[in-house]
Amino acid sequence: REGYEPRFHEAQAEDCSRPDAVDCKFRAEQSFKLNEPQQAAVIQALRARDVAVVHGPPGTGKTTTLVAYILEAAYRKQR
Repeated sequence: REGYEPRFHEAQAEDCSRPDAVDCKFRAEQSFKLNEPQQAAVIQALRARDVAVVHGPPGTGKTTTLVAYILEAAYRKQR
């Protein structure tokens, strides 16, 4: 589609040579303590071009997930 830009950057992998690909390997210690859906949310937020939404019922770890994302973004000097 003309004028279409994907909403997420591609995740960096060994077979991916795109310069805009995002390194999704965790660097912050707290990220390794997250469960699988929380880790997926952090990766999705790292790959987002503009905004990512983390939602869920109370007590599911949204704040913990966002703290991990902030740490990961800081390690990468993302804004």
